[in-house]
Amino acid sequence: MNLELLKLYALSMLGTRYTYGTHASGGDDPIHGFDCSGFGSEIARAAGLVPWNYRSNAQGLYDRLSKGALMGARLGAFSFYGRSLKEISHVGFCLDSQTMIEAGGGDSSTITEEVAAQKNAFVRMRPILYRKDFLCTVFPGYPGAD
Repeated sequence: MNLELLKLYALSMLGTRYTYGTHASGGDDPIHGFDCSGFGSEIARAAGLVPWNYRSNAQGLYDRLSKGALMGARLGAFSFYGRSLKEISHVGFCLDSQTMIEAGGGDSSTITEEVAAQKNAFVRMRPILYRKDFLCTVFPGYPGAD
């Protein structure tokens, strides 16, 4: 997997609105919007880490990607947030050792473009440590990583 190409793919979605995942649009596509786990799942699908139809919450994504993963923030790692490693509620994709891209700012009420605009909820870049509930970063075993 060419991680620079994966980074460009993730960056191409900057500004895509946030849409909560239980809404009819699913929260996992650039047309209708992403929630955090939908965005993380799309990056994982693009990298060949999960099947094409994979969709999970942030906890499920952590459980799947952390098996055999290395710790440490760097391009290609996923950052996880929550109360504990058994209560993960948010995920982002690391662009380098300090910066991630995430679908953030929304919640379960964010199901329309208007609500997303009111909440300033969209795919955006943030420092990995900007949230107080940061838990860890994991670098999954990419197939054919260079």
